[in-house]
Amino acid sequence: RVLSSKVGRRMFLFFVLSALTPILFLAVLYFTSVTNLLRDQAYAQLDSMAKSYRTTLYERLLLVDELLRSSTAGLDTANARGMAPLRAQILSRLGALSPGERTFRSLNLELPSGQSMSVIGQGVAVYPLSPDALIHLGKGEPVLLFRPAAEGAARILVVRALDPRTPEQGVMTAEVNPSFLWGDRQDMPYNTMFCVLSAGSYQPLYCPAPQQAGSIREAIAASTALSKIQFVWRSGDDDYLASFGEIFLRAKFSESGWLVAASQDEDVALGPVKTFNELFVGALALSLLIALLL
Repeated sequence: RVLSSKVGRRMFLFFVLSALTPILFLAVLYFTSVTNLLRDQAYAQLDSMAKSYRTTLYERLLLVDELLRSSTAGLDTANARGMAPLRAQILSRLGALSPGERTFRSLNLELPSGQSMSVIGQGVAVYPLSPDALIHLGKGEPVLLFRPAAEGAARILVVRALDPRTPEQGVMTAEVNPSFLWGDRQDMPYNTMFCVLSAGSYQPLYCPAPQQAGSIREAIAASTALSKIQFVWRSGDDDYLASFGEIFLRAKFSESGWLVAASQDEDVALGPVKTFNELFVGALALSLLIALLL
């Protein structure tokens, strides 16, 4: 009989709204907070993976430099009778360095006279070097260079002077084995893609797919500052969450730096968010039904 009158129906509607409004308000607030928290956790996980990969890359570059330094220290190019004895001496030193074989794709001895000798593989010539590079080599430090490749990863080169006191008298150049430097994709975190770009030119150095490298490069270049480490990029109909950071190489390697981005498909990265959405809708419907019955 209460609902048969106009006043009764208004009172019942007011009661229902009074009961449901706080529940809906708290539900929306809780849903927004948890969704943002899960998204932040996804970005934090990507940031952690990118940071770990940056550390791994830098340690591998240091190992390459140490092997190169050990193989070239004290070479007497002035009194050597031709290039062959020098090559034999270098190979003898590398024989005592167990990681050397898997670390170098090629090793090249180059003199300013134009003489060049491939110690391992097909060596890469780097002369002429810039004045800044020669100054850095003269400090006893290595120089890091790269050569873009039409397909696949760029060629990463580490250069050391045969004698730091006279860096213009000759250099040894190691091309780093890509599988050693970038690692095996099967050993990387599940469904995570790493992409490495030069901080100076945004030139892709390593990225599994060229079209993805282009999308990541455009997203990073469009950032107002390199301190912005989180962004979303698109490939076809798929969105990817990404986080990136910089490896600072200037002091050690006289290189502008590398930008390392870790990306995951949004459906994978935000999988917990979708699971929460499904549970939340069911719980909300049940809560509203109970409120109405009471």
